[in-house]
Amino acid sequence: MSGRVRVVASRGLVAGLLFTMLSCSMDSRPPDEATVTIMVPLDEYGLSWAWSATAQFLVFSPLVARNEAGLLEPRLATSWEHSPDYRQWTVHLRADVLWHDGTPFTAHDVQFTLNLLKQSYLGDRTDAYSVEVLDDSTYSITYERPAIGSPLDDFTVIYPKRLLSGLDPSTNAEWDFWKAPVGTGPFRHVRTVAGTGMEFEANPEYFRGKPRIDRVVLKFGVPQLQMLLSGEVDVLPNVSELNLLALENDRRFAVFRWYNYIRMKVITWNHRSRFFADA
Repeated sequence: MSGRVRVVASRGLVAGLLFTMLSCSMDSRPPDEATVTIMVPLDEYGLSWAWSATAQFLVFSPLVARNEAGLLEPRLATSWEHSPDYRQWTVHLRADVLWHDGTPFTAHDVQFTLNLLKQSYLGDRTDAYSVEVLDDSTYSITYERPAIGSPLDDFTVIYPKRLLSGLDPSTNAEWDFWKAPVGTGPFRHVRTVAGTGMEFEANPEYFRGKPRIDRVVLKFGVPQLQMLLSGEVDVLPNVSELNLLALENDRRFAVFRWYNYIRMKVITWNHRSRFFADA
């Protein structure tokens, strides 16, 4: 296993690691080590539309994504404009994106996905926003209430309308689609072994170029440090701080730390009150 750097995360999503690994040069890796194996605490339904799902960004693409500096970059979206009150957005999409089955990606897929998520996440708040397709590469979204789905949303991925429009949204976690997903992302599904793992191959038609990693294997189960030390897996999420102390000085491993969520708390003062009027 000489020359191979393994990746360890103290907490967070494996998807974030995959973005990091895809952006790094793989030139130093021997040809027979172009497969990355990741231990993940999920099963074959882990690709379902919960936005925190580990493997989402292997197969599917978001409208935008954050670069190493934390700034938003275009992905499926290329540009956008908004009204002065930020309630209406017009979003322009790439016209050269293909789904893994060779069919073109269009604004109709975005409209379908956002409407699908509206039903799932917002319950009876069907008036939260409305999406209108202007042409195959352009759509508008108008907000009545705060909601997901703006072009600044980097955690919502887009799903294929053609393959999902006839399915019951209320049973989404049990769709067979997740066992053999079709997306626009950097990796194409190869096979699923129930209860064991999933295999993906680099997508040569990926709109950002074929990934430098040839193959990704997701192994299902509880991540254990010994799997990393023995070479059974290359990426291990959620390693304890105690174990990280032993790994950080080992040149075989690259350690990443981040949080998998951002929580904000705000106290809003009533400035009309005499008591709070003087800052």
